[in-house]
Amino acid sequence: MAAALAPFFNSQFLTDAGAVAAGYLLYTYTTGTSTPKATRTSQTGGTANANPIVLDSAGRCALWLDDDSEYAFELKTAAGALVKRWDDVGGMPPVATASYVPLVGGVTMTGR
Repeated sequence: MAAALAPFFNSQFLTDAGAVAAGYLLYTYTTGTSTPKATRTSQTGGTANANPIVLDSAGRCALWLDDDSEYAFELKTAAGALVKRWDDVGGMPPVATASYVPLVGGVTMTGR
């Protein structure tokens, strides 16, 4: 299974105050539900991340998504307090496909 790059290209998370979210927990779900959904550690899709993903000392993680569905993310402190939730998050289409990325104003960008 191929994986798509999450729209967070750098995959670094910060607190609302702008501090690095070191040690925070990123939970991933099927969008619109509380059902856990696996993310991947690389584009090959062979290895799943733990769920939740524990962010490193720079607030980063390897974050690749299944390319056929959307996710919901919840960022929580190490103590479990909710910081932020994102819904309907999909991955960026792979360059080698005929998929496109919609841009503002109805313009699209093709993968080639």
